Amino acid sequence: MYLSRLQLYGFKSFAQKTKLDFSEGITCVIGPNGSGKSNIVDAIRWVLGEQRVSTLRSDKMENVIFNGTKNRKPVGMAEISITIENNKNILNTEFDEVVISRRLYRSGDSQYLINKTPVRLKDVLNLFMDTGLGANSYSVIELKMIESILSENKSERRQLFEEAAGIVKYKIRRKSALRKLEATKTDLNRVNDIISEVEKTVNSLSRQVGKARRYLNYTEELKKNEIDLACYRYHTLLDEIKPLQLQLKEISQIKEESYHQITLEEALLEEYKREMIKIEQNLQNIHDELRQKDNEIAALDQEEAVSVTKSEEMIKTRERYKGDIENFRKKIKLIEENILQYQEELNEFYQKKEAVEKEYKSINDERSAEIEQLQKEKNEIEQLNGKFRSALHELSRLNEELKLKESRLQFKNEQRNNLTERLNNASSQIKQMNEELKTVEVQRSQAAAKKNTLSEKLEELEKQRGRTLTERDKAVQNQQNLFNEYEQVKSKKEFFEQIISKHEGYSSGIQYILSSPQQFHGVRGTLGDLISTDEKYTTAAETALGDALNFLVVDDLKSAENIIEALKREKKGRITMLPLDRIKNITPNHPLSVSGNATALRDVIKTESSYQKIIDILLGDVFLVDNLRQALEYSQKYPQLRFITASGETVNFNREISGGEKSKKEISLIGRKDQLKKYIEKLDTLKSESDKISLQIDKLNNELDAINKNHDKLKTELEALNNTLWELEKTENQKKYEIDKHNSEQEQNKIQLESIELEIKRLQKEIASLQENVNTKQATNDELEKEVIQRTNEYEIKSETLQALMEDVQRISLNVTNLNNQITIRQRDIDRSKNNINELKNDIEKRENEIRQISDFLVELKEKSQKSKDEKIVIWEERDKKEDE
Repeated sequence: MYLSRLQLYGFKSFAQKTKLDFSEGITCVIGPNGSGKSNIVDAIRWVLGEQRVSTLRSDKMENVIFNGTKNRKPVGMAEISITIENNKNILNTEFDEVVISRRLYRSGDSQYLINKTPVRLKDVLNLFMDTGLGANSYSVIELKMIESILSENKSERRQLFEEAAGIVKYKIRRKSALRKLEATKTDLNRVNDIISEVEKTVNSLSRQVGKARRYLNYTEELKKNEIDLACYRYHTLLDEIKPLQLQLKEISQIKEESYHQITLEEALLEEYKREMIKIEQNLQNIHDELRQKDNEIAALDQEEAVSVTKSEEMIKTRERYKGDIENFRKKIKLIEENILQYQEELNEFYQKKEAVEKEYKSINDERSAEIEQLQKEKNEIEQLNGKFRSALHELSRLNEELKLKESRLQFKNEQRNNLTERLNNASSQIKQMNEELKTVEVQRSQAAAKKNTLSEKLEELEKQRGRTLTERDKAVQNQQNLFNEYEQVKSKKEFFEQIISKHEGYSSGIQYILSSPQQFHGVRGTLGDLISTDEKYTTAAETALGDALNFLVVDDLKSAENIIEALKREKKGRITMLPLDRIKNITPNHPLSVSGNATALRDVIKTESSYQKIIDILLGDVFLVDNLRQALEYSQKYPQLRFITASGETVNFNREISGGEKSKKEISLIGRKDQLKKYIEKLDTLKSESDKISLQIDKLNNELDAINKNHDKLKTELEALNNTLWELEKTENQKKYEIDKHNSEQEQNKIQLESIELEIKRLQKEIASLQENVNTKQATNDELEKEVIQRTNEYEIKSETLQALMEDVQRISLNVTNLNNQITIRQRDIDRSKNNINELKNDIEKRENEIRQISDFLVELKEKSQKSKDEKIVIWEERDKKEDE
């Protein structure tokens, strides 16, 4: 399996579609800093499912989309595709070529594809899990991952080893399964809590329904009473209204006559108001005209003040301009004197420059001739130096070659001696190794036989452990089932204990009496607590008895009177009681039986003998039948009796028929204590069965511990034997390899020794020839060295003379440059002075024009001021007239 192609579009710096093909061998991506090399690694990580933006060197995932430049618009999505050649079927798929793609849009939507088929991120991760290829695997390594491998943190190194070992997917599956189990356990606990709470709520609501029905009845009765009261009040008010209506009619006539007189007077008043409004309007117009005249006078005063201010400013400005003109003329005169001085200095600089240039030309010609002569001699010396260096290089090369030949000769002599010594020692070593090899082969055969025996024992133990584990798991499951059932029964027992102790389902008066047994004597309990019946008759009994289940049974009439007094005193409501001393004297007159298969309901009720007469009185006329149809038939035959079915459908005295569905979650008031007793007995039974299973599990755990100990012991021995066997095989292979290696080396050493002997003879001849050539070259080189030294000394003397001449030339050249600079500066000074004179003349002309304009403007202001004074006199006269009016 290998990566064959990478396609990028819109990812980071890859704005255009880019395709990279990775052929066999090593492919390198090179480029300068900032060219996008790291973006290729980020792209591979990203398409393999990387979700951490910090690993992608970004702040948020949308930043991986190309964001545009000055010359290119941003793109709307980023897409990466990689092609994996699955030639070794490492990936769990039937395709030989797998294309993985990932897309991200600017809206935040993303998409994963495998061979152009949309998949989930989980599918991509599962495909590459434990294959060595993935967003966080060791196949894509960056700098910080190398730091993780080399760091002292065991957990970071452990992740890489687990990935390489291929166990990551099993760890992930295990964690997922544990999470699901924990979530399921939490949900089950929550469901049990919800069921318990809902049952409590349902019981409370069932009691509230009874209260609501009683409230509706009372409300209906109250409504009828209020209607009757309203009718009575209505007729009473009608009787009171009639005399008042007559009195109102007389007062209305008086009011109408007064109204006509008021209307005439109001019309006269309205006429006076209109005349007064007209006068007020004329007065307002005159006031407006006065305000207008005042505004005109104020405006003229403002204009006159502005004109005075402007004229004063103009006069000051005119005097200042006259002073400026006088200063400008003085400056012009001073600048003209400076121009004459600059012209004289400029002529003097030109004369000096001409003399210095003649001197410079003479010395420069002499310098050129000297340079030409020195250059010629320098070329001849360089030719001699080149010839000398070539000869010296050749001599050095020959010396190096001679030293190399001598070193090689010495090395070959040492090799010959070493090979001779090896050949002498090789035979004895090979004989010793063959003896050691035979010993190792015998030990390996014995270890292999022992390994087979241990493997058979270990396999038998594993089978035994599997059987024991299966049996123990079955027992644990049974114990868990018993525990769940125990918890359910326990919850029901606690629920019945709670409702019995709090007397839920009974009225507040009953609860008050039963919660204080020491205060009230002679109380036996409620009828619902004193009787019981089979579960199939519970609904029928509750329906037949109805509110009688809340009746309180007491010993005598005195106890009942004491209880009623206490309820009145404490304001705890009303209750109904059955005194036993009164019940004994009552004889029920109901028939004891009817013909057919109807059963008396009192016969299925269980209670003590002292309370049986109460049941006979309350249920003596009630008979159980199979269905509503039979109840209707019996009711026509026995209209003085009541008939009821097991589901609670009743026909009373051949008149009322009732039925319907009753909530299954209601807790019956009958036989609560019997139910509690059953649950307590069941809890004891379940605990006993659980203890037996616990003993069985402990026994199986002990057997399993013993099996595990033997298994671990055999496994340790087998691992030690495997290590020993591996070491023996390793030693055996090593011995064989060393024997073959020594035999091969002995043959090679013999061949190498013969080759070295021939090489030594050849080197001795070459060394003698090179030594003779070196002596000849050395003599020639010495003669050349003497001639080069002599010519070089003569050249240096002439160079010093030329250097003094060069300094004179440089000095004169510097004087010429200085004179040229001074001439340029003076010429610039003259030009700048002339420009200043022209600017000053222009300023004088401007100031004179402005003085003339100011004089004209002052005359105009004076005329305008006189005209404003005349207008103001006219306006004052008009204002005085309006004010008089």
